[in-house]
Amino acid sequence: MMRPRWAVAAAGYPQGLAMSLEWTIDLMKVPPNLWGRRKYLLSEFLPIVLELSTHYVRETYKSREQLEASCWFVENDLTHVPPADYELLETMWFFPWREAQHEMSVALDQALMGFQRASVDHQRRSLELILVGTWFVSRQTTEADARAWMTARSKTPFFSRILKLLSKEDLFAELEAETNWVNDVQEFYWRLCDISHVRGAPHGFRTVQPSRFSWNGSTVPEYAEEALEKTLDSFIATVSYIVLLAALSNPVLLFGLPVEQKFGTNPPATGVFEDWQCEHFRALIPKKHQKALVVLADTHDRVRGMRDFFSSRPDVTAEELEKQLKEFDERFPRTEGSRRWRG
Repeated sequence: MMRPRWAVAAAGYPQGLAMSLEWTIDLMKVPPNLWGRRKYLLSEFLPIVLELSTHYVRETYKSREQLEASCWFVENDLTHVPPADYELLETMWFFPWREAQHEMSVALDQALMGFQRASVDHQRRSLELILVGTWFVSRQTTEADARAWMTARSKTPFFSRILKLLSKEDLFAELEAETNWVNDVQEFYWRLCDISHVRGAPHGFRTVQPSRFSWNGSTVPEYAEEALEKTLDSFIATVSYIVLLAALSNPVLLFGLPVEQKFGTNPPATGVFEDWQCEHFRALIPKKHQKALVVLADTHDRVRGMRDFFSSRPDVTAEELEKQLKEFDERFPRTEGSRRWRG
């Protein structure tokens, strides 16, 4: 019988949870074949790692509120940040932003399971995808450029190169002169790359994703609080830079608009936020850049144009709203046991 040391280090956890960790693994039950062995070890270890990780997030992690706010944005608003310009979006639609959303979702799963390096790699790809999406809806690219990338006929542009080019355009350039945002994004991206590309021993498995239990070549994940904390901090930072890039690309998001009042249940597919969404969005921007960005964006042509558009549009009438709701119910009929989205 063998008891991994980390599995019983339950000091500080509720008694019930601590008792649940008092388990042993019978190595005589480990299957001799490769796939059976891996399945058995993972099925024994993963539930414990997940239990400890989720308990840590709920009860101990110092930045839990920021993490939950970041997760909420990824789950609900990330795919709504591209500019409301269908000519720009028609070649890619929401692909980079949807992919980034999936990457961040998996990044969180990997962190909770103890796979910290994989989590960081997903975060890195998500940041890359957002920058690529930002690049292809910028004034420096054409529909043909975007279409070539979408159909894999051109290579993904280098992160550092397009970051530098974007910094010379419009609001990107104005904020760069105020806060030097490019250097912050670049430095953070390089830190993610250091882990993904293993920049020496400080970024190796023993540091990033420690595991003290291995059996016949099968290494299993371990609950390592310090490593988990660093990965969750990185997750929050990744979201903050995603939000920064989204705000620079589409400053309209920084100012709440009466979307429901004007459109009812049929709002624009992307590019505009209600007041409460805007407040949440702004709060995720790195503090160093937040104030200057809002001030600069307030007089941006795109922001003024969208404000004028909303001001000139009449409110949705009660009759129009009722018609929208009826059409919604006809398109998405309720089934037994389902809940209706309105009262």
